[in-house]
Amino acid sequence: MQEVLNVQPSNEVKKSRDSIKAYAAERFLARDSIEEIRDKLEQFTNAVLSKKQTRNIIRKGLREDLLI
Repeated sequence: MQEVLNVQPSNEVKKSRDSIKAYAAERFLARDSIEEIRDKLEQFTNAVLSKKQTRNIIRKGLREDLLI
């Protein structure tokens, strides 16, 4: 039987994710296009993102923003 490794992200990684989601939600509310937001997020993360991934990041940021 294989042992499952449960690795928790560090606080630094969590803060980074939260700030990326907050930035995406903020720019969306400022009426930036999905493409503009995606371009900026790609610069921040050094990753290639699809429109779907970008919308998911924005959606998560908006949900978290509404909880505060």
